[in-house]
Amino acid sequence: ESMLQDLGREEGDLVCGPHEPLAPRGARIARESGIRLSRLHNNCSGKHAAMLALAHTQGWPMDGYERMGHPVQRAAAGSVARWAEVGPDSMLRATDGCGVVVFGMPLRNMAGAYARLAHAIRRREEVPTRIIEAIRSRPHLFAGTDRFDTILLEETDGRVLAKIGAEGVHSVAVIDAGLGVAIKVVDGGTRAQLPAVLRALQLLGVLPESLPTRLADILVRPVRNSRGEIVGAVGPAA
Repeated sequence: ESMLQDLGREEGDLVCGPHEPLAPRGARIARESGIRLSRLHNNCSGKHAAMLALAHTQGWPMDGYERMGHPVQRAAAGSVARWAEVGPDSMLRATDGCGVVVFGMPLRNMAGAYARLAHAIRRREEVPTRIIEAIRSRPHLFAGTDRFDTILLEETDGRVLAKIGAEGVHSVAVIDAGLGVAIKVVDGGTRAQLPAVLRALQLLGVLPESLPTRLADILVRPVRNSRGEIVGAVGPAA
């Protein structure tokens, strides 16, 4: 909200819609408090405010900032293409759940983008360094309380930066090693996603075989029946 105020804008200028907090605890608090969920509660509202800020500083129109032909989205496509080393015209384009353009590319390029981010942070390049320092100083604003990306960041003392995506996609930057990882669950389900990320990092030697409790509880999750009894578990087979 304060970002929008700096631009002389308000909630209604965001094209994303409202949704509940992604963390179960946050969603419960929101329901019990009876607050009105607004566009500001969308987990992409900060990204949208930043897009409006880009349009403002560049002197571009703010209306329609989410559309494919808008200068903001063209600039975003160019930046993504540079980091991923793909041709801008070769990237798939669609509309994301939050209303802006989303890009598609091979997993190798996604992983490469995160590896380049890790190297840029190691070289202390200005913008990547500012980003990682902001994330490390306020990890709960990065992914949310009790969510995987925040837990992984905290348990690795800020050395592993992960970003969840829709439809079973997850990307990771291992900063000290200059390594990037990208995973896609073929059916888009999230059940296999987080154990796969953790096991991949174990196989790469980034995480130990004996994980901290919070990560171990994610690697293998119990399956409970309607009586609350543990009847099985979901975990990696590799």
